Amino acid sequence: MPVLIGSAKYLLHPVPHDTLTTIINASKPKLFDLSDAHCSGYAVQLTVDLKKEHKLGKAGGFKTAHPAVIHVDQQTLKDIGPDSILSHPNVAAKRCFFRQDSIVSGTYKTGIQRYAQKDELPKMAVEANCIYWASALMDLVYSFIDKVLASKELTDEDLAAQGLTIPRMRFVHAALAVPVDDQVAPIYLLEELIREPFIKFIVNNSVEPSAAVASNKEHYNIALFLCCAQHVQYVTTGKMAMVSDFQGNRTLLTDPQIMTTQQFAFNFADGNLPRILNQFATSHKCNKFCKLLDLTDLQEDMGAGANEDLQASKESSSE
Repeated sequence: MPVLIGSAKYLLHPVPHDTLTTIINASKPKLFDLSDAHCSGYAVQLTVDLKKEHKLGKAGGFKTAHPAVIHVDQQTLKDIGPDSILSHPNVAAKRCFFRQDSIVSGTYKTGIQRYAQKDELPKMAVEANCIYWASALMDLVYSFIDKVLASKELTDEDLAAQGLTIPRMRFVHAALAVPVDDQVAPIYLLEELIREPFIKFIVNNSVEPSAAVASNKEHYNIALFLCCAQHVQYVTTGKMAMVSDFQGNRTLLTDPQIMTTQQFAFNFADGNLPRILNQFATSHKCNKFCKLLDLTDLQEDMGAGANEDLQASKESSSE
């Protein structure tokens, strides 16, 4: 009979918070790595509620989520400060899975199966790496926005007068939880709890607001902003990377995918679809946030570039 509430000793390796400059200016782009000093482990007792009726939401494409409690000593709490997953005792414990087909009594079924611990660790480390990069990419967006608004001497009040509000969002604090001296216990990705409503703003294979937000003005506005955030990331990284699969609530985001060029695709989760990044210039539709930030319309820019190439070709052939 499965254990419905598990409690065990774990080492928690918080996902660090670095700037994108720090990440990409290394000899090779940095990844979340348990051997990195940034990711030092903290000894805790972790209690996870695995009861089916208490599961957090529906199973996603790769992970299930369960309520959990981190038990940590007071001295550690004093040392880490507020911007850490350890300052949030009640968390979501996420665990990866795969689906396996079977036939039971003549009925076709698909069931959730768990990986062996040795296979689970690298998969969950990749999920942590997605949050690591996504946090840096969102910081890049707000740095860009703040510089543009400062140059225009625009305040929040000025924007409100124009009917504009810049949503202020971030990715959840998270940590990889590795069991101590236990070769069977699960590997978890721990995250801050996200309160309802849980919203899918942009799906993984699109760069437009999802159908789920179409009927809610506030949610649609946030989705438009996140589309603009992709535009900022695409341009400021030199078309190298951007965040996709935006989901969460009005202030906290989780479960991102990182879209990169093909050369970096293996560093991220299975949801990294390089074709989405490659097609971004023709798929993205600039909106009010893009115009506020004076971002170039990528489709118009491509059209102008094509005309310049055509003219150059004509001039070359006439010489």
